[in-house]
Amino acid sequence: MGTNTGDLHYSNYSSSTYQLIVLGAPGYELTNTWHHFSIDIFTLLDSLNLKNLCFYQLEYYLYLYSESYTYANLLVDDLQFITYPAADPGFENCFDWLSNNGLITWYSTSAEYTNRTEDAHSGFYAANISSYNNKYYQYCYRRTFLHVEHNLYTDFWWKINKLIIDGNAYSSIKFIINETNIVNYILGSAASSSFVNTSTNVFYFVENFNMTGNWNNLFRNVSNDVFDAFGENNWYIIGIELGSYATGNSVVETIYDDIQFVRDIQPPEINNPTVSPSEPEYYDSIVFSIEAIDNFAVQEVIFYYRLNGLSWQEESMTFQGTAYQVTLPPLDWNTEVEYYFFAVDSHGFSSFLGSDVNPYQIIIRDSVNPELNIQAPVLTTINGTVQFNVTGSDIGSGIGSFEVDVNGTLLYSGATIENVTWNTEQLENGKYSITFILRDNAGNEAIQTYTYTVSNPVPWTKQVANFFKQWWPYLTAGAGGLIIGILIIVIVVKVRKKKCAT
Repeated sequence: MGTNTGDLHYSNYSSSTYQLIVLGAPGYELTNTWHHFSIDIFTLLDSLNLKNLCFYQLEYYLYLYSESYTYANLLVDDLQFITYPAADPGFENCFDWLSNNGLITWYSTSAEYTNRTEDAHSGFYAANISSYNNKYYQYCYRRTFLHVEHNLYTDFWWKINKLIIDGNAYSSIKFIINETNIVNYILGSAASSSFVNTSTNVFYFVENFNMTGNWNNLFRNVSNDVFDAFGENNWYIIGIELGSYATGNSVVETIYDDIQFVRDIQPPEINNPTVSPSEPEYYDSIVFSIEAIDNFAVQEVIFYYRLNGLSWQEESMTFQGTAYQVTLPPLDWNTEVEYYFFAVDSHGFSSFLGSDVNPYQIIIRDSVNPELNIQAPVLTTINGTVQFNVTGSDIGSGIGSFEVDVNGTLLYSGATIENVTWNTEQLENGKYSITFILRDNAGNEAIQTYTYTVSNPVPWTKQVANFFKQWWPYLTAGAGGLIIGILIIVIVVKVRKKKCAT
């Protein structure tokens, strides 16, 4: 932390029994001011390529030379070690279990009855605590100092390998609270075992009580258990005890592993929003789904939505298989649906996916053609004026327009459906197609086309005109003048006869 010369007086050194590494602390050589720094012991050792080591001893060292008037003063405050409450929660350390060092090991009653086993839940090792031969209570113990705050949970794993009952017998996990109180979790026991709650000693029977041969997870809300038993106060877990108890010829063998505590500080994770169908039509019920997960428990998921920019509404979503879902009934065509999701866990931590400012959005579609019905003339040859009776509907986006054309020439156009009267006398005789087009407001069309042969009587004047049109090339030839003269005489005679008749 500092020297009078500014130099590190010691050099790195190693021998067959130890290794000395000298490092300057952050703020080295700055005096008369408080310094604060933290060291990740694992990262430091790993950077020095030192493996499989543990923190064993801490010393503050102050050295003075023998010269007169030499003076040094070191102040240390707020010294904290941040580690797992159980230090070695998986019993993976390869050191012997020592009772005089709480940083690297668990204290145990007997190496014969408490030892490590390779029958582990995770990693390589677990703690095997056995009691037999009338040895009563055998256990391993770990000092700790864990504040019982709200949302503190255990995440322990245990397995009862043997539970042979011929006397009193049980397996348990015990928390020592503030030196005065005890919380016991009973994993399995003989029917004759007696557990009586008092004001300072309480018992809880765990899920999968008395199950043997399988790994089980002790996932308990320690905060609730402690507060329910002793009231809310400034409680600390100062000791963890993992034990097996047997009297007479009873045999209890319990394996413990992964002695972890967890605290909920995370909100639920919301992802994978889906809409089914992905492009809903006006006739569809719409299913909105999301996945919501939490490291503890999702308490509620809410679907917020609004239609066409009106006020926001909410619906509680229900868990269906792997996702939370809510269903909206069919909505009108072109309805704008804006929506987002909200999830909250059992401890009140919440999260959103989307928001009222930046929501998801869908528009209700209509891809169904209108319905068009026409009563048309049955005969394919028509004359005079013919009638078409037309009806139609569209329950989606509604009728937008109605058009009728004959050979591409518009006969009728309007916003409503009308019966159509077609006067064919204005047309040349021949084949014609009449087409009816009904459109809805979404642009979908219903089209029907009918083809007829128009055959109206031809007036004599039109017949003459047609004659000249047909024979004109011949009439303009040499003999054409004689033929024209004869025709004129015939026409004049006919006209005079008509006048005489009148």
